[in-house]
Amino acid sequence: MEVLISTSVGSLQGTLHSVPTSDNWVLFLSGGNVEVGRERYKKWQESLLEAGVNSLSFDYTGVHLSGADLNKSSLALRIGEAKEAVAFIKRKSKHPTITVFGSSMGGYIALGLADVEPDSIDKIVLYAPAAYAKSAHRLYFDNSFTMEIRKENSWKQSFSYQWLEETNVPVLFIKPNIDSIVPEGVYQKYVEVGSNKTNLEIFDTSGPHNCWDEHNYQEQRGVLYKKLIDFVLANNEAS
Repeated sequence: MEVLISTSVGSLQGTLHSVPTSDNWVLFLSGGNVEVGRERYKKWQESLLEAGVNSLSFDYTGVHLSGADLNKSSLALRIGEAKEAVAFIKRKSKHPTITVFGSSMGGYIALGLADVEPDSIDKIVLYAPAAYAKSAHRLYFDNSFTMEIRKENSWKQSFSYQWLEETNVPVLFIKPNIDSIVPEGVYQKYVEVGSNKTNLEIFDTSGPHNCWDEHNYQEQRGVLYKKLIDFVLANNEAS
């Protein structure tokens, strides 16, 4: 079902898969690809629907079918848009249990969302999460942002590590073994920060950065769908 999520600067295009009898939700936060957006999660959402789990994906401002100018958006503003998606879910379900799933840039956004909405997010899934310099957090997605994140080792000082350290909710960290996008050092830093967290699970998967986009990884996609469903439903039997 196609939906519109209202924000202060316009409406975001979303896809809602609804199960009226369930309060379990997954909110998908996509990465930086402006051409694909929420379409990337079509099969994920279909798998969740079969398992009786609600899900919502959406396109950020300037991405795919959502309007406005990408160059007037930023990491900070995307966290704000994710907050609007949480508010949308709360209007659909009185007592939702929300798992936020962020891939690539969406992993950074997911951690930022959990930081500003700690009472709304129950679980976090980080799939190949990126990290960005603190100095890039509020920069618009123009040349200034590109130049900042291209500075050598800029990812070493990122708000996202602090957000991960401070969250108290269960975290599933999915790490692909082939990644030409996120530096290995980013993964090592996340693992280091999360090493003392008893509620963080690291799941290594064979495949590239977005293996569900690759035709050669059909079996692995099935494993990932099941892993997500099991994580979402764990300890939620009463929901």
